[in-house]
Amino acid sequence: AGVSVASVSRALQPSLGRKLSEATRFRILGVCERLNYQPNELFRRMRRGRANTVVYLFPGQDREIFPDGGFEQYMDMNMSASIIGAQSYLAEHEIDVLLLEATPACVSSKRYLKMIRGQLLDGVLIWGVTYADSYVDEILEEGIPVVLIQTEDERFKCSRVISDEYNGMYALVEKVLAAGHRRIAVLNAPESSSGGTQRVKGVRDAFSAHGIAPAYVSSDGEYKYQFGYSETARLMKQSPDITCVICACNAVAFGCITALKECGKQVPEDVSVVGGGGLNLPGITYELDSFLCPAREIGRKGAELLLGHINGSTKPERVVVPVSPIHGKTVKCIGKQNCK
Repeated sequence: AGVSVASVSRALQPSLGRKLSEATRFRILGVCERLNYQPNELFRRMRRGRANTVVYLFPGQDREIFPDGGFEQYMDMNMSASIIGAQSYLAEHEIDVLLLEATPACVSSKRYLKMIRGQLLDGVLIWGVTYADSYVDEILEEGIPVVLIQTEDERFKCSRVISDEYNGMYALVEKVLAAGHRRIAVLNAPESSSGGTQRVKGVRDAFSAHGIAPAYVSSDGEYKYQFGYSETARLMKQSPDITCVICACNAVAFGCITALKECGKQVPEDVSVVGGGGLNLPGITYELDSFLCPAREIGRKGAELLLGHINGSTKPERVVVPVSPIHGKTVKCIGKQNCK
């Protein structure tokens, strides 16, 4: 290009390009394009003392295969939307996102600690921690910026972004009771994480506020289709007069509906069904009365908080994002109630 190294550096940085004449900058960029030249990003990051990379850490996904050949666990679509929300925000600030699944092998090898200590990361986003997970404490001890997404746990002194799942489930119970149902079954969420605990608490508190007890409550709790199917089959044998089933999530609700149909029950004509944390699947989810977790917004807000911490903000923040009701067609009004 016939110019100094400093001039090339200025030409490649929009904030410094104004120090060159337009003709010189244009000529330098033309040579770079012709030679397919790209600055060494590794050395640029080393010089700045920034990796310009964060990791999105999520729990190991269930890969259990059932006899019928189907996978019980599909990819968590709320988590996927959260990843997209985080990535879109960080991309605007030229920060890359790595995905890391906390499999047993990953946790035992402490891979995330190697990445942190190797200065490959500027911060960590962590989705859906369970009470049994130990890696959050290990990461926080490294002093790296951390934001928890969909995790409410006072043990961890860092920022967190959660959806209001408590009020989401509370409102579903209110809707069912307002429709006149009293013979109600509850298929609980797993209380292995804060999200499940909040859903269970929302259901319990709503029934307690009305002085009503469910006719049936599952002894266990899961977020799986198979759980909804098997638990409903058991329920129909024990309490066939149930008029409504409150499910912890939509996957459980879909399993419940399948089992009800196999028992000769129509939804909602014979049995009403509701599910929590609805996934935005037009034609399917919007037929089911539920609530929608704003997962993309949650991911984006988590990324915004993380970037603030990377840039020097030290005060932990707690952000609760409201859920949105989904008015479907799976709750029947019974008795003399005025249903809306």
